Formats: sequence, structure tokens, C-alpha cells
Amino acid sequence: MDITIDRPLDTFDSGRPAFRLERGDIAVSIPAEIRPETGWRIIEAYRSDQAEGEVPMDRLVVEAGEDVHLMLPPGQYHLRAISPNEPTEE
Repeated sequence: MDITIDRPLDTFDSGRPAFRLERGDIAVSIPAEIRPETGWRIIEAYRSDQAEGEVPMDRLVVEAGEDVHLMLPPGQYHLRAISPNEPTEE
């Protein structure tokens, strides 16, 4: 054997990987008005200065009644909620 690779066990905080908090991200609650009442939604967070079409800083699927947080570096953001049963704007 030439090399051994080991990684720590994954730990989670509010359903998200704890290493993100350790590297300086902040757990941000998803506002109630964009949480799904039934089914699920995709929630995306974009830096306020990001141009349209850029990759979001965080993206996750939220199911109704689920309490998860976005993990974001400090800064200002805008959120986008995408529902699978609703048409998206283009």
C-alpha cells in the first residue's frame, strides 16, 4: 500500500454538513413565505451582486414541514423558490 486516505465522519447541523459552519458559513433560516406548504420546493440563494444565470451560492430541496437552513458565507443575498408544479419564469 502506497497511501491511505482517511476523512472524518460527517456530522450535520440543521440537516446540513457541519464542515460548512466550521469554514465560516452561516446557517440562514428559509423565510416562511417561500417554504412549501405541501410537497417540496428548490430554494436557491444568490449573492446580491450576482448576475442572472450564475451558479447559486447554495441550493437545496425543502419538503413541507422540514426545518433546514441555507449555509452561506457572510453577505447580502436574494432567494429564489422553484416549485415542481408551478411554471417557471423565463
